[in-house]
Amino acid sequence: LAWLQCEDDLSCVVTIGTVDDPQMVRTALDPAVLPAGFFGLPIGTFSPDGRWLAMPLYRSRGRRGAEGVTVSLIDTQTGTETEQFEGSSLTPFDTPLAWSRDGRWLVFVSGADIHLWDVTNGREVTLDVDLRGVRALAVR
Repeated sequence: LAWLQCEDDLSCVVTIGTVDDPQMVRTALDPAVLPAGFFGLPIGTFSPDGRWLAMPLYRSRGRRGAEGVTVSLIDTQTGTETEQFEGSSLTPFDTPLAWSRDGRWLVFVSGADIHLWDVTNGREVTLDVDLRGVRALAVR
């Protein structure tokens, strides 16, 4: 289980747990960070082994709006945000996330391309496939 709770001042906490212990780990996000789903449907996905929660986040500039977007990996055992993929063209509402079966690759759409992020070493591969308006993504 994972859920996001935000207060009026936009301080947000990610809670990760199990059916037996639903509030096992709580992670407070940096106040300069706003989850991509805050103004729409929440977007996030667990890795196949349940070790990671991938979540797109806005990096805020305060009153001036969002500076950029990152996809962060949160360790489900510790609640620690461990890895981030940053991309200026990454738009979270148009960015479905999907994992490869082995949990090595996190796949998402950014602009008109498919991006594959190797979470074991941070390497990115971009597939130039000229996509537009993708709302769903599946990996086999």
